[in-house]
Amino acid sequence: MWLIRFQNIKTSDYAKITRLCKKSGFFPKKFSATMLVKWIISHMLLRKSWRKIWEQLGVPYLPLYQFYQKIKWKQELHEILLFFCEKKIISYMWAQKNMTRDLLESNELVKKSIDQIKKEFI
Repeated sequence: MWLIRFQNIKTSDYAKITRLCKKSGFFPKKFSATMLVKWIISHMLLRKSWRKIWEQLGVPYLPLYQFYQKIKWKQELHEILLFFCEKKIISYMWAQKNMTRDLLESNELVKKSIDQIKKEFI
């Protein structure tokens, strides 16, 4: 089970995500790069379909899908996922029945999340 905490994204994180998207050769015009990355993470980790994301957010799913097709095999997406793990924005909860603040802020959770990202997506 993946835990996604988008509220942990800071202003400097937005700039880094935008730089990584530009480095991959993608220059978003209508939506911010961070919003597109958030939607892609929802698709990848939560297994939401593009149409389900479209229904929830009210954005056309074609730009999301096109962005995902352009970035899914590039190193920059892996860098973004690892960056989000290190910043504790996404965390892998391995059959945990109860969560505490100490667990959510622990380095053990970061290491296990990075291992899971490498196993599933890299």
